[in-house]
Amino acid sequence: MKYDRENLIDKLIEHEGMVLTVYQDTLGIDTIGIGRNLEDRGISQEELDDLDIPNMDVIYEYGITETDAVYLAQNDVQIVEDELLRAHPCVDR
Repeated sequence: MKYDRENLIDKLIEHEGMVLTVYQDTLGIDTIGIGRNLEDRGISQEELDDLDIPNMDVIYEYGITETDAVYLAQNDVQIVEDELLRAHPCVDR
């Protein structure tokens, strides 16, 4: 896909904000970082390992860093890209 992912993440931060501790969004869903839904998507064991965080309890107690938040947002964007390309392969031109 042809776009600047870093710019997209910057725009997401500008519009959505970045919260480094667990909070409840407007729907009451536990969220962290740049809108990472902890109830539906959560944080995978692979992501925890990459962030060098032993478990979700640590995230709930101490939160994450800005670098961690960007990493999770990049993963979220990749997931959406993959879903979009599966549904509409013509987008990858």
